Amino acid sequence: FVDDPLALASDKRLDTPGISITSTSAQVSFFNNYDLESQVDGGVLEVSSPNINAGAFTDITNAAVGGSFVIGGYNDEINPYATNSISGRRAWSGYSGGYIHTVANLGPNVAGQTINMRWRMGSDSSGTYSNLGWRIDTIAVTESTCAPTLLVTTANDHDDGVCSAADCTLREAILAANSRARSLSPMP
Repeated sequence: FVDDPLALASDKRLDTPGISITSTSAQVSFFNNYDLESQVDGGVLEVSSPNINAGAFTDITNAAVGGSFVIGGYNDEINPYATNSISGRRAWSGYSGGYIHTVANLGPNVAGQTINMRWRMGSDSSGTYSNLGWRIDTIAVTESTCAPTLLVTTANDHDDGVCSAADCTLREAILAANSRARSLSPMP
């Protein structure tokens, strides 16, 4: 995505096109690899939604967005005195040691909205060496929907392969639930 510039203040951004979010359970997942000057250069994930801060890009963890990290979240805080566009904020900073998997809940406040996401890297002008920078890969947005409840109606394990309201064994309910789970795929 972007190199970490040597002794140069910068504010670099990678924005998605509009993504329609229909449920409160939406998540974004991606792989991210960073080698940034610790505590003075860093990266954040921001969300823009028409109903939040008049559409301004806002940190995913801000209460107005309502998002949270499941895994691979921010690992540091940018020095508040750094001459950096993200000074004082939690961020990815330092060295990740390779690609790490990040999953974040987008939060209930973006449900029903078309959002944009922004990976934003801020650097200050105090660097004495140039680090690799920040790489983002394999971005996916997923939404899970609740499948109808499968009700086991018989103890007889005849396994005719059909789970209906009139006749559903425990084995058929498990097979049907597993089949539904396999049919879910990430959105492009």
